Amino acid sequence: MTTPDAASGPDPAEEPWGPGKVRPSEPEPRPPIVAHLGIWWLIAAVAASGIAWAATDHMLRATLSLGGACLAAAALRLVLPPERAGGLIIRSRGLDVLLLVVLGAAVLFAGYALDLRARI
Repeated sequence: MTTPDAASGPDPAEEPWGPGKVRPSEPEPRPPIVAHLGIWWLIAAVAASGIAWAATDHMLRATLSLGGACLAAAALRLVLPPERAGGLIIRSRGLDVLLLVVLGAAVLFAGYALDLRARI
Protein backbone atom coordinates (compact mmCIF):
# COMPACT_ATOMS: atom_id res chain seq x y z
CA MET A 1 0.00 0.00 0.00
CA THR A 2 1.48 3.34 -1.01
CA THR A 3 0.82 6.70 0.52
CA PRO A 4 -0.28 9.43 -1.80
CA ASP A 5 2.16 12.24 -2.21
CA ALA A 6 1.11 15.80 -1.52
CA ALA A 7 1.11 16.76 -5.21
CA SER A 8 -1.46 14.15 -6.26
CA GLY A 9 -3.99 15.06 -3.57
CA PRO A 10 -5.86 12.86 -1.14
CA ASP A 11 -6.62 9.22 -1.81
CA PRO A 12 -10.03 8.92 -3.60
CA ALA A 13 -10.93 6.00 -1.31
CA GLU A 14 -10.80 8.39 1.63
CA GLU A 15 -13.37 10.75 0.03
CA PRO A 16 -16.47 8.64 -0.67
CA TRP A 17 -18.55 11.73 -1.44
CA GLY A 18 -16.23 12.83 -4.22
CA PRO A 19 -13.66 15.57 -4.38
CA GLY A 20 -14.87 18.91 -3.13
CA LYS A 21 -18.17 17.59 -1.80
CA VAL A 22 -19.19 17.73 1.81
CA ARG A 23 -20.66 14.70 3.50
CA PRO A 24 -24.20 15.52 4.70
CA SER A 25 -24.57 15.59 8.47
CA GLU A 26 -28.16 14.25 8.37
CA PRO A 27 -30.00 12.28 5.73
CA GLU A 28 -32.46 14.28 3.67
CA PRO A 29 -36.09 13.87 4.67
CA ARG A 30 -38.25 11.75 2.42
CA PRO A 31 -40.21 13.63 -0.20
CA PRO A 32 -43.74 14.45 1.00
CA ILE A 33 -45.28 12.25 -1.69
CA VAL A 34 -43.42 9.19 -0.38
CA ALA A 35 -43.94 10.01 3.27
CA HIS A 36 -47.67 10.58 2.76
CA LEU A 37 -49.36 8.25 0.27
CA GLY A 38 -52.77 9.70 1.06
CA ILE A 39 -55.83 8.27 -0.66
CA TRP A 40 -53.67 5.68 -2.42
CA TRP A 41 -54.39 3.23 0.41
CA LEU A 42 -58.10 3.16 -0.45
CA ILE A 43 -57.34 2.22 -4.05
CA ALA A 44 -54.79 -0.37 -2.90
CA ALA A 45 -57.40 -1.98 -0.62
CA VAL A 46 -59.93 -2.27 -3.46
CA ALA A 47 -57.26 -3.71 -5.78
CA ALA A 48 -56.25 -6.20 -3.07
CA SER A 49 -59.86 -7.34 -2.81
CA GLY A 50 -59.83 -7.90 -6.57
CA ILE A 51 -56.73 -10.04 -6.26
CA ALA A 52 -58.42 -11.99 -3.45
CA TRP A 53 -61.46 -12.57 -5.68
CA ALA A 54 -59.18 -13.82 -8.46
CA ALA A 55 -57.43 -16.19 -6.04
CA THR A 56 -60.81 -17.75 -5.17
CA ASP A 57 -61.81 -18.15 -8.86
CA HIS A 58 -64.44 -15.40 -8.83
CA MET A 59 -63.09 -13.81 -11.98
CA LEU A 60 -66.03 -11.53 -12.80
CA ARG A 61 -65.92 -10.05 -9.30
CA ALA A 62 -62.15 -9.74 -9.61
CA THR A 63 -62.37 -7.81 -12.88
CA LEU A 64 -65.08 -5.56 -11.44
CA SER A 65 -62.91 -4.83 -8.40
CA LEU A 66 -59.69 -4.24 -10.35
CA GLY A 67 -61.34 -2.22 -13.12
CA GLY A 68 -63.34 -0.26 -10.57
CA ALA A 69 -60.18 0.47 -8.59
CA CYS A 70 -58.51 1.89 -11.71
CA LEU A 71 -61.54 4.01 -12.59
CA ALA A 72 -61.87 5.22 -8.99
CA ALA A 73 -58.17 6.10 -8.97
CA ALA A 74 -58.67 8.07 -12.20
CA ALA A 75 -61.61 9.97 -10.71
CA LEU A 76 -59.72 10.73 -7.50
CA ARG A 77 -56.63 11.83 -9.41
CA LEU A 78 -58.79 14.14 -11.49
CA VAL A 79 -60.52 15.92 -8.61
CA LEU A 80 -58.04 15.86 -5.72
CA PRO A 81 -55.37 18.52 -5.30
CA PRO A 82 -51.76 17.27 -5.39
CA GLU A 83 -51.44 17.61 -1.61
CA ARG A 84 -54.24 15.07 -1.11
CA ALA A 85 -53.64 12.77 -4.10
CA GLY A 86 -50.46 11.35 -2.57
CA GLY A 87 -49.38 8.11 -4.21
CA LEU A 88 -51.73 8.53 -7.18
CA ILE A 89 -49.41 11.13 -8.68
CA ILE A 90 -47.03 9.61 -11.20
CA ARG A 91 -46.78 12.04 -14.14
CA SER A 92 -49.00 14.92 -15.17
CA ARG A 93 -52.65 14.89 -14.11
CA GLY A 94 -53.93 14.39 -17.66
CA LEU A 95 -51.62 11.48 -18.40
CA ASP A 96 -52.37 9.80 -15.07
CA VAL A 97 -56.12 10.04 -15.63
CA LEU A 98 -55.89 8.88 -19.24
CA LEU A 99 -53.80 5.81 -18.43
CA LEU A 100 -55.96 4.82 -15.45
CA VAL A 101 -59.17 5.14 -17.50
CA VAL A 102 -57.71 3.09 -20.36
CA LEU A 103 -56.44 0.40 -17.98
CA GLY A 104 -59.73 0.27 -16.05
CA ALA A 105 -61.80 0.09 -19.23
CA ALA A 106 -59.57 -2.63 -20.67
CA VAL A 107 -59.87 -4.74 -17.51
CA LEU A 108 -63.65 -4.32 -17.45
CA PHE A 109 -63.95 -5.09 -21.16
CA ALA A 110 -61.84 -8.23 -20.78
CA GLY A 111 -63.90 -9.33 -17.79
CA TYR A 112 -67.16 -9.11 -19.69
CA ALA A 113 -65.93 -10.20 -23.14
CA LEU A 114 -64.07 -13.34 -22.11
CA ASP A 115 -65.56 -16.50 -20.70
CA LEU A 116 -63.92 -16.52 -17.29
CA ARG A 117 -66.01 -19.23 -15.63
CA ALA A 118 -64.10 -21.78 -13.64
CA ARG A 119 -63.86 -25.16 -15.36
CA ILE A 120 -63.52 -28.29 -13.32
